[in-house]
Amino acid sequence: MQKMSERVLLADLTEPGARGGTISSYHFWTTIASGFAVIIGGYVIDWLTINALFYASALLYGVSALVMHRSVRKSQSLTEMTGSKAARTIGAE
Repeated sequence: MQKMSERVLLADLTEPGARGGTISSYHFWTTIASGFAVIIGGYVIDWLTINALFYASALLYGVSALVMHRSVRKSQSLTEMTGSKAARTIGAE
């Protein structure tokens, strides 16, 4: 889905007669970048061992949980504040 939407965006932003070069350049560089990402990832995993992948995942999940916890608490406090103002307004009528 992402690749298709990127191609459609490229097609929309280029002139009808000049799309081939732009889209082929896009395909070439994304293929090269993907290949290097796999090679570099392999070297990093060999250097740091496979455990680094799990530690990084755990850290990512922990930070994500903290961000979500803060977001939910902030949302609840805003709801309570607006709810209490609405209750006072309704009670005043």
